[in-house]
Amino acid sequence: MAQRLLAGLSAATLLTLTACEEQLDVSESPSIVAEGEAAAAEPEPMFRGVGQEPGWFLRIYDDVIVYEADYGERRVTARTPEVEPFDGGRRYENDSITVEILDRPCTDTMSGAPYPAVVTITERGSPPVEGCGGDV
Repeated sequence: MAQRLLAGLSAATLLTLTACEEQLDVSESPSIVAEGEAAAAEPEPMFRGVGQEPGWFLRIYDDVIVYEADYGERRVTARTPEVEPFDGGRRYENDSITVEILDRPCTDTMSGAPYPAVVTITERGSPPVEGCGGDV
């Protein structure tokens, strides 16, 4: 009798799991995004910069500048201002941050990676930091 009960439970469990699989088919649900699709959905910045000691990372998008300072401990997000071209480069300046990009070769001090531009960032109230970057 115990074997028939277990066999009956196993069959019922299998039918329940099969029904759940049919209901959870993620390929048919527009509200569920696969991991690869989520990464592809993030916008690409038009410029990226990186610097060392203290480590920082910069991304400039059409509408926003994101600057992560002190190894990611601080983050500044500001609207992207109009670009101010000057001889040999360009500048983005607003009330929070100034990003100056010089179009000359740069080598990352930590990795030795070559970049096409020198980047200087001055955050209000902090000394400037320098690193490298390039258009994406």
